[in-house]
Amino acid sequence: MEHLDYLKLRGRMPDFEEVFGPDKAGSATPSSGDDEGGKSEPWRRFPKTEPGAYLGNQPRFTDFLRKLNNKSARVLDVGCGMGTYRHEINRLGSYTGMDFDPALKPEVLCNFNIESFPFPDNSFDFVFSDSVLEHVMNPLAVMDEVYRVMKPGGCGYLLVPFHYKAHGAPWDFFRYSKAGVHLLLRQFTAVEIYPIGGSLSVLCHILWNYARVLDRLHMLLGNAYRCVIWCLFKMLNPLDRFDPYRVFTRGHYAFFRKAPTTDF
Repeated sequence: MEHLDYLKLRGRMPDFEEVFGPDKAGSATPSSGDDEGGKSEPWRRFPKTEPGAYLGNQPRFTDFLRKLNNKSARVLDVGCGMGTYRHEINRLGSYTGMDFDPALKPEVLCNFNIESFPFPDNSFDFVFSDSVLEHVMNPLAVMDEVYRVMKPGGCGYLLVPFHYKAHGAPWDFFRYSKAGVHLLLRQFTAVEIYPIGGSLSVLCHILWNYARVLDRLHMLLGNAYRCVIWCLFKMLNPLDRFDPYRVFTRGHYAFFRKAPTTDF
């Protein structure tokens, strides 16, 4: 049996609707547990997303993009999904989105779970991957490919989860500590790794999940609970700035470079 077929058979988790659907609970069916935005009516989930993790004065991906102002610069988005940054990057450089789902209509179709990137060496000035490496079966091999296609002196961005819910099943394999991110970026230089929130942000993420249990009783209970959690942790999450170690964090993101070649 091929490993992809095995995962479909053995690694799948039930969708949220299958557990808490109207045939099980007798109430309106909420959107999938993996889809925080949801496709249901706005009143069914308010607020739709939990309050964000505290980042303080840490550099952000958007700050990094503002430095990209060369229209000839080539940018590769590994696991682009719907292409969140496509429009913004095309104003600043030349964007290429790569994914293995043809329904997403990426610029380049590639199953990088099992295939090499379809680009020659030293092709891109900037390579990034946002919340993707937890979903690939061999992340070290993927980062080897990132290194290969990045130009010497090129730069990159990576975001991965640590204390975070299971999502995208059955394609959800890994979580990354700070040391794990260092391992992923072992070939690169100028590596800067930042946490995504701290203990309070992680606690908020866990408690937010319990709204789905209340949805089973009645959608209004779930929404009332979300409002309470949102207000409480909107105030509490900034206190994570007093946690210097961040041993509990939702995830990590990193900026890195490929060492420039030196001619002697």
